Amino acid sequence: MKKLIKLDNGEFAFSAEYIEQDIEEYRGNPLIEALPPMLSIDESYEQLRYLPEYSEKERSLSVLHRYHALTRLTRFYQPLEQTLELEVSFSRLLRNGYIYRNPKNKTHAETLLEMHRRLEKKEPLGLPPDIRKTASSLTIIGYSGMGKSSAIERILSLYPKVIIHKFPLNIIQIPWIKLNCPNDGSPKTLCLDFITKIDETLGTDYFKQGLKRESLSFLIIYIGQLARAHCLGVLVIDEIQHMLTAKAEVSNSMMNFLSH
Repeated sequence: MKKLIKLDNGEFAFSAEYIEQDIEEYRGNPLIEALPPMLSIDESYEQLRYLPEYSEKERSLSVLHRYHALTRLTRFYQPLEQTLELEVSFSRLLRNGYIYRNPKNKTHAETLLEMHRRLEKKEPLGLPPDIRKTASSLTIIGYSGMGKSSAIERILSLYPKVIIHKFPLNIIQIPWIKLNCPNDGSPKTLCLDFITKIDETLGTDYFKQGLKRESLSFLIIYIGQLARAHCLGVLVIDEIQHMLTAKAEVSNSMMNFLSH
């Protein structure tokens, strides 16, 4: 059984337990080894589906009580073939993104120091070579109400929100974060939402009132530093098409950052 650690915000995080990897590129990388095991299609189906509890005795309950029990059906979930394929794609996306970000390598610490220096001097972020090697994305397109959000939320539930790596790593790993794109498509609001979500997840206080007055370029550097420091695996943005309503140059700068 995995050990749980209580965070400052009252939430619980998993203490890292490392699983030896069969794939060569994944071996020796604690960020990958601490993730849950990869799932076969059958295992994925069993873990993703949800069948509401049912008791034969409830058939004798009053109409009122049976009516209230019907709400359980809203929690029913039957994964489709596309959902199982999405789980495999997400699993690969998450792990491949960590390949060149092994905290055991000195480049990890060097990159953090360089990003901190640029943040203090408000210089352009730039992108370290290892990010370019593994930057990947996954797009889910479909009509509203098809179950895209439900599918990704079920898949995210298979992974812990926070993993604590103790000495000598001393890292708080965030495998994934999910944000809703602001209705007005504001990249600045999205950046502030990202920082707020980090604080909600970890119980930290990265968000300062003064951040609202900072430029978008500064905020992009800031969230890049946070993502790197906490080894963010995947950033999920729901309804990202709202970004198209922002001004072209602003939208392009944010999309360029996200695509890297």
